[in-house]
Order: sequence, then C-alpha cells, then structure tokens
Amino acid sequence: MITLNASRFWTAKSPFDKELLFASGTLLWEAACEYFDWCYDHPLVEKRNTGKDGKEVENELLRAFTIEGLCGYLDCSRQYYDSFKADCDDKDILEVFARIEDAIYRQKFEAAAAGLLNATIVSKDLGSADKDKALNHLSPTIIDWSNNHQPDAKAEGSSADSSN
Repeated sequence: MITLNASRFWTAKSPFDKELLFASGTLLWEAACEYFDWCYDHPLVEKRNTGKDGKEVENELLRAFTIEGLCGYLDCSRQYYDSFKADCDDKDILEVFARIEDAIYRQKFEAAAAGLLNATIVSKDLGSADKDKALNHLSPTIIDWSNNHQPDAKAEGSSADSSN
C-alpha cells in the first residue's frame, strides 16, 4: 500500500496581506521565495510497505513549485493573480512576476529532467507537450542538398578553361 502525505499545503500562508504584497515588488519576491523555501522544507512523503514483512518505509518526494501553490501561499486566487498581473503597469512588479514564473518553470523543468518529477506531467504543465502536438500536423519540408555537394561540371570546365 502506498500513501502520500500532502503536508497540509493549504495551511501555508504568507504573514503579509496580499494587497501589501502585490503593491511592492520587493515584498512579492520575498513572499515567493518564502513559498519556494516552504516547498523544499515540506516535501511530499510517500509511505510504502515493502518486503515480505510489509515494513513501512517513508520516501521524501520533491514538491513542485506552482503558480496555484504560490497563490495559496499569498492567500489569493489564481484569477486575482492573473488579473493583477494583466492590469499592472509597474515595470518593477512585472519584472518580479517574470522572475517568479521563470523560477517555477526552471524548478519543474530541471527536476523533471533529473527524474525527480514526472516528466509527462511537467511537460503538459509547461506546455511543451501541447507545442509538440501543434507541430505534429505540419508536413516536413524536404530539402535536397545532394546538388550542393556535387561540383557543377560546367563551372569546373569553365574555370579550367579560363586558367589555360
């Protein structure tokens, strides 16, 4: 039997009010870093019975960073996050949003590449699988490069004739 302890993710909250966090790029970044630290400090725990005696073994699993997890930590909905970002005209805060999303992307990508997260799930989440599907319907362009490697007989003759 395998069970997974979710480490009560819904109880993780930033000590700051979301209105304050979203008004300051510095506080927003600090809160995001606190969320990232929380993810590492609270891994998922897999409990598995192994062997013929059924001894229970615990295995810590990496918790993936997500925008939804960050939103839970910031005590806001994904809709609030997306609408605030869309309506924001503060370049510094927009830069923080970009840094946060880059950190989330990179953690998932690198962890999946190292086999720490399910690559199929991460690929779908990051949109890579959808991009691959979108490209699958395209016909390949075939380029015949064979003539580029063969010397042109007329050019050879003409250069040989001109050197004489």
